[in-house]
Amino acid sequence: MTLTSEPYSLVSGGIESMALGKPTILSNQPVLIDYFSQGAIFVEHTAESIAEGVGLAQAQEQRLRDEIAQLAVVKLNTWNNARDRLLALIAAPPEQRSRLFWVPKADTTSWSDS
Repeated sequence: MTLTSEPYSLVSGGIESMALGKPTILSNQPVLIDYFSQGAIFVEHTAESIAEGVGLAQAQEQRLRDEIAQLAVVKLNTWNNARDRLLALIAAPPEQRSRLFWVPKADTTSWSDS
């Protein structure tokens, strides 16, 4: 269980739980709900909510374990892809970097990869 009152804090306890394949109980904060889209229970900072969250986690333990394991794979692939793109960008000659990195089109607010 990792709780925070900070709305934009991606707590390391949640990341550590995911790395260990353990479901976790987290604060009901938007950034945590977004990042931990499965395998977690979200609670308010009250004794009642925390107790209810613990009960839910116990009752749904196997499903939460399966979900957090799936989420760990998704997050690992996302990070690996981002790492590979960054390494390619660093290694590329300067004149080729714009093709490897998304740049905004000058005349619109949309993004392009060319």
